[in-house]
Amino acid sequence: MPLEENNRYLVREQQAKNRRKSKGIIVVLILIILVLSSCIGYMYLENIVQGVLLGAVVTAVIVPLNFKLSKTAILAATKGKLIASDTDVDKHRSVLMQVEGLSISAGLHRVPDVYILPTATPNAFAGGMDEKSAYIGVTQGLLDLLDTEELEGVLAHEMAHILNLDIQLNTVITSLVSVIAVLGEIILRGNRRSSKKSSAEGLFLVIMIAALVLSPFVRFIGQLLQLSASREREYLADATAIQLAGYNQGLIRALKKLSERDEAYTKKEQAELGGSQMLAMCMVNPGSKVNSRFSTHPPIAERIHLLENMY
Repeated sequence: MPLEENNRYLVREQQAKNRRKSKGIIVVLILIILVLSSCIGYMYLENIVQGVLLGAVVTAVIVPLNFKLSKTAILAATKGKLIASDTDVDKHRSVLMQVEGLSISAGLHRVPDVYILPTATPNAFAGGMDEKSAYIGVTQGLLDLLDTEELEGVLAHEMAHILNLDIQLNTVITSLVSVIAVLGEIILRGNRRSSKKSSAEGLFLVIMIAALVLSPFVRFIGQLLQLSASREREYLADATAIQLAGYNQGLIRALKKLSERDEAYTKKEQAELGGSQMLAMCMVNPGSKVNSRFSTHPPIAERIHLLENMY
């Protein structure tokens, strides 16, 4: 198999692997919600169906709310300013041209808006719930740090998140984990209010105790699945980025520069990037521990190694 064709095959394999894992995570989270809802229905509503309906209502409220508030909240928190199409800042014009070229490579029908964040901390992220609302945020620190090819690699990575629907996926997973947290809290609080009801019902007592003990563990598992999905989507975005840009060296050099910092962001830096919850959406998160299941991002060294072996 020719080298270039083999590289494309490796990229496609990485993409397929990550998509399968992400779908599996969503299925597991939904199953957890069904189990918790059924427990609530049996324990407190005396009807499992009513419990499942309660879980569906909570999900139907939280998921759309997160979608609706996402962009407004992020841009307000980061103080991002839209780059006008007629900007006279050379660096900004260059960014717009690169984003337009990558949009064509990605087959998008609309060029995402680009926002500049005033912080000196070098980073970037993608946002928006669909192609019409898609946008890319780039910090001033990143513009100052990277050269043109390196910046294109980062922009291609963020464009890949848009193309791969990662923002939607992240929002759905975050919302499902929030639903699990809410249902777990209902179980814990409901137990206190319903303790008198459990007089002679042996099965009820068993389920109540099991739910009480397992609820915090289930919420913890939900958070681990969310972090796992975040790491896998970073790998997928890297693989897709080199397809869009047509080469890997820009992204590799950018990651090497960004890896020079290994200490976690200060609270001030986190706030400038939109808060600690935003770090999972960013290009890099220096606070992520190497090879940790509690990391939002995979180790940069591992990302670079995979990129070097793709092209």
